[in-house]
Amino acid sequence: MASDFFQFHSARVCLPLLVSWLSQALANSQTQNTDGSCAALGTSSSECHVDPWLDMLSWLREDCGAEVGPVVLETVDGLRGLHASSEMHAGEIVARVPRRCLLTVDASPDQDVMAGMQHVIKLAFAVAEQWRLGPQKSAWTKWMAIFPSVQDFTQILPLAALASARQRGAGPGKWPKDLIGFEGMPILKEVVRDEATLWDSYQLYWQRKVAKWEESQRRGSTETHLDHQPLKWEDVFWGLSVVLTRAVNFEGLPGGVAIVPLMDLLNSCGFAGSDGEQNAIWDKQLDKQGNFVLRTTRDVSRGVELTTTYFEQSDQARTLRVWGFRAGAPLHRGILHDRNESCERWLTAAAASRD
Repeated sequence: MASDFFQFHSARVCLPLLVSWLSQALANSQTQNTDGSCAALGTSSSECHVDPWLDMLSWLREDCGAEVGPVVLETVDGLRGLHASSEMHAGEIVARVPRRCLLTVDASPDQDVMAGMQHVIKLAFAVAEQWRLGPQKSAWTKWMAIFPSVQDFTQILPLAALASARQRGAGPGKWPKDLIGFEGMPILKEVVRDEATLWDSYQLYWQRKVAKWEESQRRGSTETHLDHQPLKWEDVFWGLSVVLTRAVNFEGLPGGVAIVPLMDLLNSCGFAGSDGEQNAIWDKQLDKQGNFVLRTTRDVSRGVELTTTYFEQSDQARTLRVWGFRAGAPLHRGILHDRNESCERWLTAAAASRD
């Protein structure tokens, strides 16, 4: 990937995705529908009774022409995830989504403005720009209405918390009170660097947007300043938070990374609601018809959560930095169950000698 901290789902480690925003998701669907998603869809709360999950499914099936298996979005022990609504067999399609409905770096209307930026940052801008276009101009908003908010991300992602502090005027490198105790640790030093990289890209984006507007005026264009209005800083770090927590590596697509409807709702295996092991996997390339394909790896009983694995190796620092939860080698059952005996004896002896 373009930067070592921009790492996404790959394979094999089973870890829980413990994020605070999920505890509120779908807890009160009527309140959520009228107070949250309806505002996003541009409909007054008095008129709107849309379930964002059903609205997204309708968009996928009717507008995208996607194939969707027997799945439902449910919350178990405060964790929202995708569950089988009926028994599924090994190899059964969970989702087959056409290429045009994936969010990739080419979804941005400002490709020239983002020239030379890292692909994941380009995708962050594309996400933010599509959301700003609204439901009248971007069909993706019917799906994006279920994404976490800026406030949700600032509670779980160090990068979002730091970017939010910059927005509040705390200045670069200034941590919120609840993170001050971690200042100086290597993980937060890396986050400071990551946030600074995003900030530099945002400044470059702003300069190019202004220059593009000035050029249009010199040409006598009828465009208004609203046609060239830059995204807000909050929009951009929200977009990157979405990319970090929901995107997957994918060969053959622009930038090699994409956010995929339904795939983005899969949690990692090994927590309440799942049956402990990965039961869903995606094909690493589009099929012959140009579809992203997500399928089961084995039989899945009704009510069991569909899960994947996020990465091959990790530690708590990296999972906190990229996904916003603490996990890693100490919680990896494979390491605990399959330790090399010679290494175990050496580690035991080394620990005894330190005592």
